[in-house]
Amino acid sequence: MEILDKLYRFKDENILISLVLSYGDGDYAKEVEDYALAKFPGKVEAIFDYMSHDDYIRYLNTVDIWILDYAGQNALGNFVRLLYLGKKIFLNEDSVMMLASRIEALEVYKVPDIDNMTFEEFSRPIENKDINRVFAEASFDENRAIRRWKSFFKELK
Repeated sequence: MEILDKLYRFKDENILISLVLSYGDGDYAKEVEDYALAKFPGKVEAIFDYMSHDDYIRYLNTVDIWILDYAGQNALGNFVRLLYLGKKIFLNEDSVMMLASRIEALEVYKVPDIDNMTFEEFSRPIENKDINRVFAEASFDENRAIRRWKSFFKELK
């Protein structure tokens, strides 16, 4: 709901607030949806049902901006897919994903930056899609994944 408050100043812009609420507490998800509908009438889509993998990837590609505001490493798979798709991503500045983004020089943004952006700046696509994509592609490399798991299992012995 804090993120919805940040976005509220863009309520008169051409914006669709898409809420993926298929995880966690159903009552809280409904509360978030109601809050969003009150702040952005006619500009909210809420997703409560799980999608097939292929449908979810197609869905990820329809959204221009993703805001992942949590300090943990939740949604790491989404994060990598979004990087690959060239989406603009806002992260919690204290998150593991932000740390990795800084180390890898990825083009991502901090959630607090939203407060100081115009709608034009907020909605502008990223410039360095190639840097983000190359990083993401490495995560999809089957041979690299096999080497990681072998190393992991070796450490367990």
